[in-house]
Amino acid sequence: MSRNSLQFDEQQIGNPAVVMVLKQIDAHQVECSERMGSVEKKLDSVISGFSNGDFEGHRRYHDTIIEMLAERRRLRIAIQEKTISGLIWAAIVMLGAAVAHEIHSIFGRPL
Repeated sequence: MSRNSLQFDEQQIGNPAVVMVLKQIDAHQVECSERMGSVEKKLDSVISGFSNGDFEGHRRYHDTIIEMLAERRRLRIAIQEKTISGLIWAAIVMLGAAVAHEIHSIFGRPL
């Protein structure tokens, strides 16, 4: 694209202030067009990162992965809780068995 895309006859307009404003508008329009082209290229680059341009499918994939990670966390927490609970119960049973053994040995009746 040429630097100045707006073509006009400055002598025909006859007002230097209007000519200056028209040139500023033209320069701004050229700059905006170049920036829009840059944005379009970047957007095309982003779109190419999605399989078949499927934004919704990509979002659903991430939702599924996030849900799976949350489920793994819940499972890990449940396993930890059950393991700790089992260890505490095992310690209580062993302590009870040791106390019972000592009581029986004190009274002379071994198990």
